[in-house]
Amino acid sequence: MLLSAASFGQEPALEFLSNIPDLRDLSLKMSEDQLKSHIDKHGLYAKKELQKERVSYWVLTPGGENVFVGFEAGKCMGIQRMQPVPKQLIKDEIGASEYQAWMEKRRAASSGPSMAADPPKAVEVAGEPGKPAFVPKNGFVPDAKTAIKIAVVVWEPIYGEAKIAGEKPYQADLTNGIWTVRGSHPTGTPEGAAIAEISKDDGRIVRVIHEQ
Repeated sequence: MLLSAASFGQEPALEFLSNIPDLRDLSLKMSEDQLKSHIDKHGLYAKKELQKERVSYWVLTPGGENVFVGFEAGKCMGIQRMQPVPKQLIKDEIGASEYQAWMEKRRAASSGPSMAADPPKAVEVAGEPGKPAFVPKNGFVPDAKTAIKIAVVVWEPIYGEAKIAGEKPYQADLTNGIWTVRGSHPTGTPEGAAIAEISKDDGRIVRVIHEQ
């Protein structure tokens, strides 16, 4: 069931989107054109469906978070958050061709001239709410070497220094702004290796696991 409309401001009915950067600016007061602009701005995937006088959009983020947004007679009738799609299943969910087209569009947008004109991003300095700090052009984790260093620092307190040292060499790959750092399977053992996913832009630890 779609959520009912709320007033301008914080919109309590949409607090469930507050921790999803690509979706938290959605509003029950937005028009269909404003939703389309939001989708383009954030590089989201969207599928439109028509049902008589009602229009609905399925909106999906690269991380798998997704919502349905419904409109009737030009008015937003509600926003419903759905079960996240695992990242590794997104391509199967929307189809390989559409996934490829979506990723190419995102890459083109991120390297286009309009991006260069955007002002530097700002984050809040710890202990000084609201005070902006410069964010590097290539993010806080610009290369594989940096990503590996961060991953090792995160892994060692969890799995132990000796265990992590035994999983060298480490490998880091960048996909859609997320570094995936993996250890190597220890020689002569059936054990797996540590894995860490790290945001290139802000250094946020997205996920840490250890293969069995």
